[in-house]
Amino acid sequence: MGALLFQSLRDEIERSCAGWQDSGRRVRLYIDELTDVSGGDDGQAGGGSAAIRWLRERGRAYGVELVAGTQNPSQMDPSLLATFLGLMTLCCFTLRASKMAQTVADEMGCDPQAIRSLNVHDMAVRTVDRRLSALAPFVLTVPHFDAGDGLDAVRDA
Repeated sequence: MGALLFQSLRDEIERSCAGWQDSGRRVRLYIDELTDVSGGDDGQAGGGSAAIRWLRERGRAYGVELVAGTQNPSQMDPSLLATFLGLMTLCCFTLRASKMAQTVADEMGCDPQAIRSLNVHDMAVRTVDRRLSALAPFVLTVPHFDAGDGLDAVRDA
């Protein structure tokens, strides 16, 4: 079902959003649990993985800004994983599995031990500046907004 929805979304963006990048218009897509919605199509045309790769690689001409997340990057097919790791901003909470920590660390340009040993609510970040030049990777502490106290307690601390 996810593959069908993403293919339909891709088709609608092509139909409705031509020229949006040139006119400064944007459509921002947030995809949580990318491995759940990409489908098991093995990268074949028309599947979820193919549509998501199109959104990342060609969607920019239509104003697409893609934000995607997953807890299981090792479950992605290799070409979708490469697309995911190629996003301009890559954030990662602790990854205990050595192979996946190594993969993410290689993409971020940091030591895999740094990825395996992040504290709770810390994330490693690789991003770019306004000129799209790569910034050095850094660690960001994210407030625990689900703790029941709300963000006011974090802000007032």
